Amino acid sequence: MLPGRKTKSPSRRKQRKSYFTATTKDRLKRMSSHLCEDLKSTYGFRAFPISVKDIVKVHSGPYKGKEGQVLEVIPKEYRITVEGCIETGEKEEETKNALIHPSCVTIVKFSMEDGREEKLEKRKNAREETLRRVAELVK
Repeated sequence: MLPGRKTKSPSRRKQRKSYFTATTKDRLKRMSSHLCEDLKSTYGFRAFPISVKDIVKVHSGPYKGKEGQVLEVIPKEYRITVEGCIETGEKEEETKNALIHPSCVTIVKFSMEDGREEKLEKRKNAREETLRRVAELVK
């Protein structure tokens, strides 16, 4: 086992318990979304935790095709709200932002606030280092 890594149980019961009793930090990490092709080629990885003010495109569900800014991240419910995705209530006056699962959106542009740029660069460098090590092992 690698240091800092938790073992992953194959048991469905334990997986569900882990999902529902996760800390906020773990929930935010699990709330990752795929990156668009441009960002994938720039940074070298496929997914990254979603954050407020990221620009995302919804690729599945009733709001498919809509693009907007992430207004809120709700770790307790594993959901996000996106600008332009509005849910109407029974009365016409009742409108609220629809809750969308992060797996249903693709990140188009990152918000570079709160040290996010350093995190992206750190992850990019780690990915490049891993690829370099694998290339050395293959030789």
